[in-house]
Amino acid sequence: IELKTDPAKLIYNTTNKNDGRGVIPILVELIGNLIQHGITHHELEVAKGNCKGKTLLNIQSMDILAEYNGIHAVLGSNDVNFIKVYDTYIAPITCKQIHSAIRKYMTYDRLMVGIVHKDAIPKNKIESLFQQLK
Repeated sequence: IELKTDPAKLIYNTTNKNDGRGVIPILVELIGNLIQHGITHHELEVAKGNCKGKTLLNIQSMDILAEYNGIHAVLGSNDVNFIKVYDTYIAPITCKQIHSAIRKYMTYDRLMVGIVHKDAIPKNKIESLFQQLK
């Protein structure tokens, strides 16, 4: 997950009239919700639709096709034509598989948080927010 925000809104958001939570607390809540509830079938279909659209656009790019073919030729694993990548790898994905991946990889001990800013960010506060995912 990559995001960009005003550093002043990282932990608290005083301009948010609802509850004043910043980006990190909201992100932790969203991750917790994903862990607990997973995604809906509709959300999966929307994501697959986005992947299919991107794949169709990429098929038209000679640079992307050449990169794909070059990588797979070097690795010796060019068994799936780029045109069939979506149908082979993305289309069969199920909500159950997504839920399993969420529970396996979105855990506190597998998280890595990197914040780039010129000022010091309160590391202890951010760690304590993510500890809710334990």
